[in-house]
Amino acid sequence: MLFDPNTGTHDRLGVPYATIKDWAEVERYWLRALEDRKLSELVQGIETPEGDRPYKDYQVTTVCVDSITFFVNATVLELGRGGTRDMGYEGWDTYYARLHKLLAAGLKATKPGKPGQEVYHFVASVHESKLSNDKGEVTDIVPSVQGK
Repeated sequence: MLFDPNTGTHDRLGVPYATIKDWAEVERYWLRALEDRKLSELVQGIETPEGDRPYKDYQVTTVCVDSITFFVNATVLELGRGGTRDMGYEGWDTYYARLHKLLAAGLKATKPGKPGQEVYHFVASVHESKLSNDKGEVTDIVPSVQGK
């Protein structure tokens, strides 16, 4: 799952990827397939505009959320209407619930389920921010994610 629209290397490597447009898409397709352990089925059904199915035999073994930072940014922008309003407590609760739901589903899918169900490796990347002191010296490197 790509939340970072700037990533383009997956295409060259032949690795299936989806650039997620919004949370509704995550819930409608990706979370459902992840929770049902049917990501391979979802990926195999991807069609090109020409009607080809380039991943018709692909078996998903690893799910990479790239990145949590972009997921956060997109969610905060959506809930804050593009930055035009404060999200308030309800918005932050929604944001945390989405993040929790995504990570919990991914982690659950790393454990064996019912016989015959797919099991995945789950990786999520987070960008980092450098903190500096008054002299401009780097004092710490922290995850670049809003909230706590």
